[in-house]
Amino acid sequence: MSNLQYFRPTTVDDASALLGTPNSRTRAIAGGSSLVFDASINADILVDLSQLGLDQIERHDGQLHVGAMTNMQTLVETGYALPENDPLRLLCLAAHDMAAVGLRQRITIGGAIATADSASPIVTALLALNAEVLLFTPNGKDKRKTVALAGLLGYQAQVLKAGVLILGVIVPAISEASVMRYAKVARTPADYPIVCAASVCEMGKELIQTLRVAVGGVAEMPVALNQLGIELAKKPLSHLDTALASALAELNPPSNWLGSGDYRRDMAGVLVKRNLS
Repeated sequence: MSNLQYFRPTTVDDASALLGTPNSRTRAIAGGSSLVFDASINADILVDLSQLGLDQIERHDGQLHVGAMTNMQTLVETGYALPENDPLRLLCLAAHDMAAVGLRQRITIGGAIATADSASPIVTALLALNAEVLLFTPNGKDKRKTVALAGLLGYQAQVLKAGVLILGVIVPAISEASVMRYAKVARTPADYPIVCAASVCEMGKELIQTLRVAVGGVAEMPVALNQLGIELAKKPLSHLDTALASALAELNPPSNWLGSGDYRRDMAGVLVKRNLS
């Protein structure tokens, strides 16, 4: 700790350069919430990202852009009064379940992606929204690129190194006819989810036009049930039970003190049906 260096850069380029310092153990600080339970910081250099101006929430051509430093409480307050067909409303509901209000003010959306766990509500919601992650990469001609969130999950440690930064998330334009819902099961209503589910469904005349469903707490990371959406496209909701049973059968949820694998699989099915009812 005596040799620990702390920096608070004001530009993305400077932050990237510091994080890419050779022969050093560097660590980025977004809200710092992950450090609360870390017995050893295990770093030589801490890079505080709070002054990079990445806390904006904007809409462009139907897309929703959320800066990486936007905290969960801001998402809760911004999306609370919005209708069910607004992606910011879905993010609001998921952000509320990330932690109690004090910690929600520290947890950022970029940090939540970088440290995502099995049942992360915000990551589950972003998967249902088919979100992309905007990255800053110090090498290459174009330093900013987007990657699918689903492709990034599980590989964050490998991707987010050598100066690579999460700049924000982009939610693509979604039909105004869509209904977006989120649900969870937990020990108490105020607890972190054991299992959670998010859905984005556009219905036509009694037929599902498009459907995206994601569930958390059933694998190492939240997962999108892409095959479920494919099987139910242009079909009535009466086909849900059969298609959902098939999709859930592909999962192999872990078992721990919070619930067995079978319990988690069953609860995922209950929550998906609840969202689509």
